[in-house]
Amino acid sequence: MIIRTFLVGLLLSGVATAQKVPKGTFNASQYAEAKAEAAEEGKNIAVIYTEIDSSCPKCRYGTETAFKDMRSSYVLVLEDKGAKSETGTLPQDIKQKTYVTYKEKGNFIPIITVFSPDTDTVLSGASYDQISADERKWLKNVEAEIEAKPSEPAPKETEEAPSKETAETVCETGGLREWTDVRGRTMKAEFVHADDMKVTFKLESGKVIELPLSKLSDESQAAVKECR
Repeated sequence: MIIRTFLVGLLLSGVATAQKVPKGTFNASQYAEAKAEAAEEGKNIAVIYTEIDSSCPKCRYGTETAFKDMRSSYVLVLEDKGAKSETGTLPQDIKQKTYVTYKEKGNFIPIITVFSPDTDTVLSGASYDQISADERKWLKNVEAEIEAKPSEPAPKETEEAPSKETAETVCETGGLREWTDVRGRTMKAEFVHADDMKVTFKLESGKVIELPLSKLSDESQAAVKECR
């Protein structure tokens, strides 16, 4: 009875035992590696800021719950406030983005920020406040926020490069083709050289001429750029 009372008192006093960090969890200093793995596996990144050896039972409970619930569906990154010499710190731009979670979700550890590995966009987050409020639904609420997040705009498509066949046809040495000026007049000539201002052609007769680039039609100017 005395031993049992002692153990209960020890637990309530907040003396911490080290929590088990899930296998495969990245340290904060390994964010780039975590990002690569998340992109490869098609998962989001969950950055968990906590203190593994915390003497706070609530903090330990929240951290254990986060580890348990997120380890299979997210790539985990741990930033341990009490052992930064071991886990390191997040890149500064990523660290700054986690402050949104602190402001919106609370600053009672664990504090969890979910990132998109493609764009480093904050998708959602949670803190101990959400975990303790509803242990069964907190992660569902996080994932609902992620689903509702507007998708990032797709990168603008770059102008399609000319095919090798087209470029060779236009630019091959000794190849005559038709060129058009801004007035619609045409000539057959071989492309020789061009800079930003003028173009050198060799006519069928063998005569070499120079023309201002601006005097050519848009289509012919585009062909000159391909040859350059």
